[in-house]
Amino acid sequence: MGPGVERVFGYRQAEVYGMPVANAYVIPAQRTQLWARLRKYGEINNRIVKLRHKDGHALDIAITAKMIFDDTGHFQGVEGLLRDVTEELRLRRELQILATIDNLTGLLNRRTFLEQANQAVGIVSRYREPMVFLIVDIDNFKEINDNLGHLLGDEAIRKIVAAGRSCLRENDIFGRLGGDEFGIILRQCEPTEALQICQRILARVREVRIRLRGKGADTHMSVSLGVTPVCRTDRPFARALARADRALYLAKSSGRCCCAYQALEGSPVLPLQAADSNPDLGAIRDHV
Repeated sequence: MGPGVERVFGYRQAEVYGMPVANAYVIPAQRTQLWARLRKYGEINNRIVKLRHKDGHALDIAITAKMIFDDTGHFQGVEGLLRDVTEELRLRRELQILATIDNLTGLLNRRTFLEQANQAVGIVSRYREPMVFLIVDIDNFKEINDNLGHLLGDEAIRKIVAAGRSCLRENDIFGRLGGDEFGIILRQCEPTEALQICQRILARVREVRIRLRGKGADTHMSVSLGVTPVCRTDRPFARALARADRALYLAKSSGRCCCAYQALEGSPVLPLQAADSNPDLGAIRDHV
């Protein structure tokens, strides 16, 4: 061990001699895997493992090593280099988050959402899993930004996203398509069940209040939704987007704060408005 052992692991060189190497591994199976590769190939290159610092915290260490034999072929030991890549991996993870997550809402950004949407189409094709796509658009959002300011606009977006997320299941996919428009993929979901989820979203968003600073009053929020089933031919996913957009246009032109459904063929229908206590499930069934 060179003097770098103290800088990286916190041990003085003298403390290291005689210590069982296995004690340093946070995940014992990683040492087993390293030895298996060494025996098979005679060397390893930049294999990342978690090793323990003297004070107990874990380090990400890249190991490059090879087995040493004498002239008669007898195994003598292993020599190699250990490189601390903890900070490098942390920065890489942060960059990955920045590249995939919308900073304001914490949702998937548009690019990542569409990537996952295309993967979801593959699941529909392979396993015939029922799936529904929703476009969610905040009603009158331009007026909020123009008249109340972008800070209140950002607050409205965050509150509406929280309201929408509370209505979804763990395996649903939620992303920001841009501005005040969002996409949701409901996995393992039939259209009639999707309509019930839309009903909950409409009601929950209607509970959102935005305080008008300096005026002592609140403004109510609402959304409009365009809904369409996802089918195996929706690659690229722009096909499903186009159908949901047609439904969203109907919802917007019908007074907003409602949900419209677009089947794979035909014209969109308007089965659900915010005040409905008994949504027209038949309107959906007739178009599936």
